[in-house]
Amino acid sequence: MCFHAGRAGSLAAAPKKHSGKRRKHPWHLPEGIGKDIEKYQEVKVRELPTLHRTREIVKELSLDMKLSDVEFQADNSKATFYYSAEDRVDFRELIKRLAGEFKIRVEMRQISLRQEAGRLGGIGSCGRELCCSTWLTDFKSVSTTAARYQNLSLNPAKLSGQCGRLKCCLNYELDTYLDAL
Repeated sequence: MCFHAGRAGSLAAAPKKHSGKRRKHPWHLPEGIGKDIEKYQEVKVRELPTLHRTREIVKELSLDMKLSDVEFQADNSKATFYYSAEDRVDFRELIKRLAGEFKIRVEMRQISLRQEAGRLGGIGSCGRELCCSTWLTDFKSVSTTAARYQNLSLNPAKLSGQCGRLKCCLNYELDTYLDAL
């Protein structure tokens, strides 16, 4: 767990070998990691109630948007609200109410349906973790032409991912199928 610029994250690295006297336990974590974990957990506990209350406020204001996630900075001074919407949304009143009620700075960030599925995570029909939540960052458009070249049935239920769009993986094997033709 580490904090940088007010954001929490985890690092995947081996712990450093202690360079001093031989100890019973030669591996150690950096000092203060316990406090960082406690701070991170306090922030995480605050996110879910904030998400639910914000959804209520969105309903009260009759805004045409879907709030999908809230992410607080480590110091609890700022929160980023992730939402998806078909059209442009005027959320100035929402920001005023959120800032007043939660005593934080508010950032609204619009995300696509694919990005939303990636943030929420899940398991795809292949049995693996969703590509968009693990490694895929560049979302290219997918057309039914890719499914036709692969001789897949054009059944929307089978070709759609968790975001409701055509599965991104249809593009991955397309080049192989085109080379075979």
